[in-house]
Amino acid sequence: MNTPDGRVTAPNGVISIEPIGRTVRATLGGETVVDTADGIRLLEKDHEPVYYFPLADIPAHFLRPSQTHTVCPRKGQADYFDLVVGDAVISDAVWTYPEHYDDALDLAGYGSIYWDRMDAWYEDGRQITAPSHA
Repeated sequence: MNTPDGRVTAPNGVISIEPIGRTVRATLGGETVVDTADGIRLLEKDHEPVYYFPLADIPAHFLRPSQTHTVCPRKGQADYFDLVVGDAVISDAVWTYPEHYDDALDLAGYGSIYWDRMDAWYEDGRQITAPSHA
């Protein structure tokens, strides 16, 4: 179900996504790990908003596939990546849902990054401390 403001709700009714509407950038060890104007905010009942980014906007040379996989009862199986930035290796810092349940949203091609594992986050060039709710 789509709304005029760009929100899309999953058939399961508990997850929706919407455009963030701002450029989001995250840094680690002085390197930009993601910089995108195409991020989405995932809204899930009983959870804080979570930002997801096109995987194409996270430089591939920072991503190393992890052996970790988890299952979300609302979205499907998550696959993880370690972030390798210089000498730093942040285990399981990025996750994605390459396949989804029939009643969930298709998040293939998007990944999320644990907020507290980055050095800094910015929206439209201004440093922020948490994902915005709107």
